[in-house]
Amino acid sequence: MKLSSARVVDPILTSIALGFSNPAFVGMNLFPFVPVSLRGGKVIEFNKDNFKTVDAVRAPGAATKRISVGFGSQDFVLVDLSLDAQVPREEVEEASKGPGVDLQKIAINDVQELLGRALEIEQAGIARDASNYAAANKVTLGGGSRFNDATTDPLPIFETAKKAIRVRIGQNPNTVMMPPDVLSALRQNPFVQDQVKYTGSGAPTAAKVTLPMLEEYLGIAKIIVCESVVLNETTDDLDDIWGKDVVIAWVNPTATNNRQPNFGYTYRLKGYPIVEATYYEQSSKSWINGYTDSRQPKITMADAAYLIVTAVD
Repeated sequence: MKLSSARVVDPILTSIALGFSNPAFVGMNLFPFVPVSLRGGKVIEFNKDNFKTVDAVRAPGAATKRISVGFGSQDFVLVDLSLDAQVPREEVEEASKGPGVDLQKIAINDVQELLGRALEIEQAGIARDASNYAAANKVTLGGGSRFNDATTDPLPIFETAKKAIRVRIGQNPNTVMMPPDVLSALRQNPFVQDQVKYTGSGAPTAAKVTLPMLEEYLGIAKIIVCESVVLNETTDDLDDIWGKDVVIAWVNPTATNNRQPNFGYTYRLKGYPIVEATYYEQSSKSWINGYTDSRQPKITMADAAYLIVTAVD
């Protein structure tokens, strides 16, 4: 029996799962979901061929020239992730009745929160891995040259990043991903504050440096603050998933499928995630819904981004 035939899916809870979002998870800005029909295949990557001049003139009776979009190189293999959403019987007012949709929704959302955080960690890990970038598309800032150093002007560093992307893909970057520590350092940086000294009365302060001001200062359309955190089980502190690094990227505003150039995609099996029909488990005295997703994020156009490692101390 095929898996699709054996599995009984709850359509209402699956639609709830498909609509779930957590604003703190921002990795999808770099790696949007695209549906795929198989659990494995070739990643369509993109290079400078998309910017070549093509002679499309055709003589009568001559063959029509053809172009191909991207090329298949590395493989992708989707990873199946499954967790059970559990509603204890004690949480249900009438033990003889099953849990209502609201209780099930809470349980499903709890599961998605955990798996969403795992995906955010994976996406951030790929985007922050310096080995994924060419030498011209990354820089590591040392002590005295980081954004929280009073003698460092961040603008030339961003200008270098923007130029590196443009000369490689022909597009100016439009998105910056930065964690809160970097945003705080930029707001307190004297070179940045100097840009806002004429806006309002009194001396420039960090509070006066807004995101729109920073976007205008850096010449970037959109700054995304990466606020998601993960528990550090060694220190018991909450660590920023995106660390202290900055990713500057060109993100295709019309990227809806993996045949359009974009920094990356999260490949996901078509129709997923799914939530299986509710059943009662006697041993835990709980109603259970199985939640399954099948996905994998991949970089498809590394030249479309620039990585600043350790932007702050």
